[in-house]
Amino acid sequence: VSAVKFCPHCWTPGTAADPLWGQVRAKFCYLCGMQLQTSCTHCGELVVSLKYKFCPMCGQPYKQKSQNR
Repeated sequence: VSAVKFCPHCWTPGTAADPLWGQVRAKFCYLCGMQLQTSCTHCGELVVSLKYKFCPMCGQPYKQKSQNR
């Protein structure tokens, strides 16, 4: 099972990941520069689908609350 890479800042929960995030060498978001994520920040479980908004192991949301910049 391979993990899905996504930007925790730019990704809209429930939608597919941007294809550029999935490139093998991509480590950072091309839109905002944030490090791409492949696992739940709370429990570390790999993210295998972005059609869901919450981690099935711990229930935490994949997208963190945005901070005011």
